[in-house]
Amino acid sequence: MKEFEHINAKTIDEAISLLSEVEGAVAIAGGTDLLTVMKSEILSPKRLVNIKTIPNLDQIKHIDDQGLSIGALSSLSQINRDEMVKDSCGILIQAINRIATPQIRNVGTIGGNLCQKPRCWYYRNPSFQCFRKDGKICFAVRGENRYNAIIDGSPCFMVHPSDLATVLMALDAKIDIVGSYGEKSIPIDDFFVNPKVSLKETNVLKPSELITEIKIPKLNDRSKTIFLKESERKTWDFAIVSVALKIELDGDRINSARIVLGGVSPTPFRAREAEKLLEGNSVNKDLIDIVSNEAVSKNRALKGNEYKVSLAQSLVKRALLEVNYL
Repeated sequence: MKEFEHINAKTIDEAISLLSEVEGAVAIAGGTDLLTVMKSEILSPKRLVNIKTIPNLDQIKHIDDQGLSIGALSSLSQINRDEMVKDSCGILIQAINRIATPQIRNVGTIGGNLCQKPRCWYYRNPSFQCFRKDGKICFAVRGENRYNAIIDGSPCFMVHPSDLATVLMALDAKIDIVGSYGEKSIPIDDFFVNPKVSLKETNVLKPSELITEIKIPKLNDRSKTIFLKESERKTWDFAIVSVALKIELDGDRINSARIVLGGVSPTPFRAREAEKLLEGNSVNKDLIDIVSNEAVSKNRALKGNEYKVSLAQSLVKRALLEVNYL
């Protein structure tokens, strides 16, 4: 790890100023991902701005009838213990319980979880100069690619590592961002950056911007949600494939649906065409088969990860069956 400056920020404005002063300065909270890439010298920021010293960014609030507001510095363990989250957003608890270990969840924050760097081992290995490290090749295409993308992979076949991103996209969450210009709020669908747009960035945050809050709309009484994840180990592991499903019922028919897949694409993948097939219909075996096939119909699997196609189909089927009997 190369030498760097570490400064505790006392306010949001101070943090933005400190990030703006030095090119390549980076904000740090829990640091569970950032310190890993720094140790490998994949990233070598000259300045780290500690934002965990900023008060009130770890608050979880219920906003009247609008839903939940979760501060970006809320730890995963803190969210997991919160009674408001348990009562109104059980799918978030389902996902958190499958993330890493209790020790990591004690430190890792929801904001940091959304901003993780790629988990592709060619990116994480300093010996490989891939597209994301100013190289001229994605080594996963002809290399070891069993964990890489099967959808929207070109030119980089990383998969986004955040389970919470998948869930929050299914929940129509919004992300509040602050910068030198002031504040803005964007849908989480617009937060992540596809490699076709940029090979350097995985999200839209500018160097001197910070996430302050994640806002989750209130689920109505007709909503059902579920998160399912397959990984090689039950804990301390990233998703091979995951699915976050939200449906809103009108009688026995589905009024609206969200199907979001994790572990299959460089960004959390919304299966929009599959969602349309559900809307206005009742869940039955034939529809479940059609929807699960459509969810991964755009796949361009590599030689070593074709198994993810059938695995994703199976998870979508399970999710629809289980949520139908909740």
